[in-house]
Amino acid sequence: MEFTKSSMLGCVIGIAIATAVVGCAATGTDGIVLIGPDMYMIGGQGKFTDFSGSAVKARFYQDASKFCSGKNRVMHPMNSTAQDAAYAAYASAEIQFRCVLPDDPRLPK
Repeated sequence: MEFTKSSMLGCVIGIAIATAVVGCAATGTDGIVLIGPDMYMIGGQGKFTDFSGSAVKARFYQDASKFCSGKNRVMHPMNSTAQDAAYAAYASAEIQFRCVLPDDPRLPK
């Protein structure tokens, strides 16, 4: 089988498009977003190696805790969802949280 310049170019373009699609899918919408008065959300897809939505959620809780610590506050979870990986879908999660003072009465004792 002999490759021509046009077939090689088509192959390279196909690989570039596939790489871009996979890169976008793995990135998701990561980042902390303000969604209300002192209420935040993190959501997105896991890495290629993540199969558990709970693992993605745990990583988001770690990020939230660091974010709140940077404000000299404590992370207080509000709500969360997670989806395990499935055929043609990465594991994903979303968490909602507040950053509260360490003596806030809403925190469990």
